[in-house]
Amino acid sequence: MHPMPFSVGDIVRFCEFLENDGQLDRLSRFLWSLPYSVKEISSSESIAVFRAVAAFHSGDFPELYHILESRQFSDEFHEKLQRLWFKARYMEAERCRARSLDAVAKYRIRRKFPSPRTISSGREKSYCFQEETRKVLNGAYEEKPYPTLGDKRKLAEQTNLTITQVSNWFKNKRQRIRMTKQRRSDIKEPWSMIFNTAYDSYVTCERNPGKYGSCSEQFSLNTNMASPHHASCSSTKIAGQSQCHVYQAIDFAANFASDTFGI
Repeated sequence: MHPMPFSVGDIVRFCEFLENDGQLDRLSRFLWSLPYSVKEISSSESIAVFRAVAAFHSGDFPELYHILESRQFSDEFHEKLQRLWFKARYMEAERCRARSLDAVAKYRIRRKFPSPRTISSGREKSYCFQEETRKVLNGAYEEKPYPTLGDKRKLAEQTNLTITQVSNWFKNKRQRIRMTKQRRSDIKEPWSMIFNTAYDSYVTCERNPGKYGSCSEQFSLNTNMASPHHASCSSTKIAGQSQCHVYQAIDFAANFASDTFGI
């Protein structure tokens, strides 16, 4: 066997250069060309880390998982390798679902596929902000939901977060509030839709009496049939609501139109 022309230290330094320079394709080719039958190379922790980087870049996630689970890595590499582990899991899920993942979906994936002990100290990393940090951010949100870059920079310094983390927190906060308002709107929408439809129909009838006849007579018939003083309201469903609710909406719309517009 011929002696290696380079030492393991030389190989590691060259791999570092290729990674930092963004030449990941070349890094992959170089790693595949190494003689792993040489113990110094096959047992090198640093070279194993670069192999993981190359596997992630090429999309060979099974190989990435095998590398990360096959040996114990030093604490200095844990954060970097955990990022590769979770990013690969996210990308696999996105391919299966054919859509991007939100924060909740990513959290569930992290819970389902925790990083192996080989790249973690056994202590679960917290992805939640501390209570004091949340108080500061919530207070800032109350004053200005759309902070400027300068505001974000000050908050980042105050909370010991990055500007990106602050920006993402505000973005997620606004999204949660919008979703809450939308859910409340969806609950009210069926009743609002019925009222608006009844009101529009009543106004149209009153403004075109020759065409539709007397709306007051037409609607009084319906409202009398479904009056709260009537023996009972029909339980037959119309557009998800009972006839009782429909007729009460019509009655209210008629009274509202007459009182407000004098029609």
